[in-house]
Amino acid sequence: AGGKGVVIVRYKKNGDGPAPLAGDGSVSGSSGDTSLKGSGGTVEFTDTKVIHYFVQPGTFVASESITSAKILLVGGGGAGGTRHGGGGGGGEVDYMPSGTIPSGSHTIVVGTGGRGYGLGEEAGEDGNYTSFGPVTAPGGGGGGTYVNPGGDSGNNGGSGGGGGSGANPDNNPGGSQNGGGTTSGAPEPTPFGTFVRYGGAGGAGHQGPPDWRNAGGGGGAGQDGGAQPNSGFGAGYGGDGKQIPIGDSNYYWGAGGGGGRWNGGPTGQAGGNGGKGGGGSGGSNPGGGDKSSDGDSWLTPFFPASDYNGGGTNGGPGQGASGVFGTGSGGGGAGQGMPYTGTSPYGYSGSGAPGIVIIEYPR
Repeated sequence: AGGKGVVIVRYKKNGDGPAPLAGDGSVSGSSGDTSLKGSGGTVEFTDTKVIHYFVQPGTFVASESITSAKILLVGGGGAGGTRHGGGGGGGEVDYMPSGTIPSGSHTIVVGTGGRGYGLGEEAGEDGNYTSFGPVTAPGGGGGGTYVNPGGDSGNNGGSGGGGGSGANPDNNPGGSQNGGGTTSGAPEPTPFGTFVRYGGAGGAGHQGPPDWRNAGGGGGAGQDGGAQPNSGFGAGYGGDGKQIPIGDSNYYWGAGGGGGRWNGGPTGQAGGNGGKGGGGSGGSNPGGGDKSSDGDSWLTPFFPASDYNGGGTNGGPGQGASGVFGTGSGGGGAGQGMPYTGTSPYGYSGSGAPGIVIIEYPR
C-alpha cells in the first residue's frame, strides 16, 4: 500500500532572523531566538518549549548542556502474521521525563517497522530498534501464523507479537517483552537521566470446533495484547500504547496490532481492533461471504484524534491493517483471503509502523 502524503508549512516567528538596525545604522536588540540550544530533526516552538522530532536517522547537536530535557524513544512496530495470524507488537517506549543532554553530537537511529507478508504461512517481521546515543528502545515482535499442524507463537520484542491461531494445540502463546519494559514502567538509569521503559506481552491464539480460529493481539507499551478463546467473539485486540506528555500533544505510542480471524461464522466475527495510538486492526474471513457484516464490525480508525484512539487503515476482508506512521505501532494479522483460491489463499498482513524520537526542552 502507498504511504500517506504530507504538507509542510514553514515561516519565521517573531524575533527570528537578523537583529534590527538602530537609527545610526548599528546593530541593536536581539539577534533572534536564543532558546534554540540544539539542532537536528524537525523543530517546533511553543510559548514555553522547543521540540525536535526525528522520524528518520540523524544527529542531534547540543550547542550547550541542556537541562530539564525530555526524551522519548519509540522502537519500530512488528508486523502481523499471515493466515489468521497474530498482531504485531508495538515498539518499546522509553521516556525520560527530566534529564540533561551534554553539549556535542548525539547519534539518532529511528527503527523501521516490520514488513507484512502475503501468501503462505509467514510470521510477521520484527520491528527495528530506535536509539539516542547509548539508550536503545527495541522494536516490537512479529505476530505468529497458522502453521498446520501445530501453530506459531508470537515473537518476543519491545512488546511481544500475538500468537497465531494454529489448528493444534488450542493455545499458541504470544511473545514476551524482552527489552526490560513493563506496562506499568520500569525505571533505568542512563548517562542522561532515568528513563522509564514500557512494553507489553502478546496475547495467545486460540481455535476450536467446528472450525474457528482467533489469533492473539500484539502487545502494546501500555497494555498486554488480548486473547479470545470464545468463538462468539472476534480475535484478540492489540494492546494500547503508552500515553506520554511530550511534544505538542499527549499521544499514545507503541500500540499493538489486532489478531486475525478465520471463519467468522454467520454473525461475521471480525479481526481484533488495533490498540490506542496507531495499532493496525486484524483481518477476517467472514462466514457465508458476508463481507459487510465483517467490515462494519472492524475498528474505524483515525489518528491523531481528540481521544487519541488511533488505528491503522483497514485493508479489506482478509487483510490486516498497517500501523500508523511514526507511532511505532504493530500491524494487524491477516485473516484469510476472499475468495479462497489456490493462488491467493490467505490475504496480507499489516506492516509495523516506524518509530520516532522526540526531544523537548524549555525555552
